[in-house]
Amino acid sequence: MFPAHVVTKTRERFPHVVEKLILLWNDRSAVDSYLWTLLVNDSTRDVRAGFSHEVVDELLAVARYLEHDCVETEVRQIVKGKSYHKGQLV
Repeated sequence: MFPAHVVTKTRERFPHVVEKLILLWNDRSAVDSYLWTLLVNDSTRDVRAGFSHEVVDELLAVARYLEHDCVETEVRQIVKGKSYHKGQLV
């Protein structure tokens, strides 16, 4: 479930960013990629002012939440008897 409670400033200032994160939420690699493009200065994009520290902190919190959620899911799968080898369920 998307952690809406951690992106209050981002939702206020950049609602389109939160909407896209929600849309992508079930695809971890898509969320990772989108967060990367938001947080890393890409010289191919127009020059922009960037995000405030509050918004950056919230986006990093989303990344941590996603990582924690994925690890929790993997642990549940292991407990249910599925093997986990080199980052893949087998």
